[in-house]
Amino acid sequence: MQLLKISNYNEFVDYMQIFQKHYKVEKLISNGHKTKTSWGMYGYCEACDNATKFMLDWNYSDKITPNFRERLICGDCGLNNRQRFVFGKSKENRKYLLI
Repeated sequence: MQLLKISNYNEFVDYMQIFQKHYKVEKLISNGHKTKTSWGMYGYCEACDNATKFMLDWNYSDKITPNFRERLICGDCGLNNRQRFVFGKSKENRKYLLI
């Protein structure tokens, strides 16, 4: 998991070229599930440290693109994308945490 720092317009343009590839995948997923209320996708959860099935639905979306940040839920731990990101960053930086 890596944060990307964009410092100028040229770096932004470079990132947007990479982002277009991600957008095409999201559009393919969206178009393939228009008639479903929810569906599963396989992937890797950093929080569980395991391959798992994620659940995705149209809640909190514009009904064109699923809300991947809030609704891509790990079938094992129940965390969404945003929560798993925070968990992963805290694991990377646990030396700064008082646990």
